[in-house]
Amino acid sequence: MGVAFDICFKRFELYLRDYIGFNKTKVDLDYSLGTYPKGSSAMVFLPEASIGYAALDRDRFKLAPFVGFGGIHICPPLGKTDKEPELDEVSVSAWMCNIGTNFDLKFGKKGYSFRPKASYGFLRIRYSFCLAIKRNEGIIGNTHYITVGLGGFSRGLKREY
Repeated sequence: MGVAFDICFKRFELYLRDYIGFNKTKVDLDYSLGTYPKGSSAMVFLPEASIGYAALDRDRFKLAPFVGFGGIHICPPLGKTDKEPELDEVSVSAWMCNIGTNFDLKFGKKGYSFRPKASYGFLRIRYSFCLAIKRNEGIIGNTHYITVGLGGFSRGLKREY
């Protein structure tokens, strides 16, 4: 699950995103007081800031490639690290460069209403490739991810006479 805010100026878009995932470990992880076993719960944090450009913006859909900077942090759940602070040793993180594209399928009425505002809802499908640029010893490789989300867009209109 996550939250995102987009700030648009003409065809340029600034995406500010934060994803929080709930996962399980695939392997045993050793730390100073023992082993964090395979299948244990883990949390993933993916904060990101990226700049996009609405290359194709039609009445019913929009396609916007982007490039940005973010990070990844994988750790045991916060409740477990509060009880056992040593579990922080199994946390891993990295800084990443992101590149990808957003595809928005727009909902709502076509055109504008009598209100001085343009707004619509949308379904966003986002593909991102994350290239780790500063890694710690637990991160090897890069990340591909696809997210699906619902959103809304609204802006004021200026009339030309």
